[in-house]
Amino acid sequence: MARRPDGERKLSIPPRARRVAGWLAAIAIVAGIAIGVGLLGGNADGTRVVPTPDATGAAPAATIRFGTALDPATQEVAETAATSRFIETDTFAYSFRPAQPPPRTVWVEVRRGADGSGEAVQEPAPHGLAEDALVIAFEVPAANLFRDFGDGPFQMRIYLEEDGAPAAASGAFELISEASTPSP
Repeated sequence: MARRPDGERKLSIPPRARRVAGWLAAIAIVAGIAIGVGLLGGNADGTRVVPTPDATGAAPAATIRFGTALDPATQEVAETAATSRFIETDTFAYSFRPAQPPPRTVWVEVRRGADGSGEAVQEPAPHGLAEDALVIAFEVPAANLFRDFGDGPFQMRIYLEEDGAPAAASGAFELISEASTPSP
């Protein structure tokens, strides 16, 4: 065998080992950057970056409860009467308890489609509350909704201000004809 004239041996790393070593080095660099950003990253004032619930920074809307009766003690939808499907002979009841006492007037909007993507069948309309109300709650004959909206899925939104975007609460309900499955 031939040797180098100076007697040195060159370290030879096979191509597969070089590829594995390259990937390990890349992973180590990315992990080091991630750890550095986690430890040193944040806002300019030194506080941590906290993601917002959505692009506008507003909290997501709370959920409206639906049913066929309100509990007289709490003025919220009674546990035993909770449903989101109504037939024409039902009583339609809904309630929402905000974190703070609500204002004397709230605005209620109803849109076609469970996700509210359809047309507004009721533009935001003012609803008066008692001065000491802690809950936003109403009961009406479901027949009124069938007459005004027709049947199908709907989304209700409650606003605490007249030009209130985003909604403080929202929820989906369905008006079904009696020929369909009756309400639970």
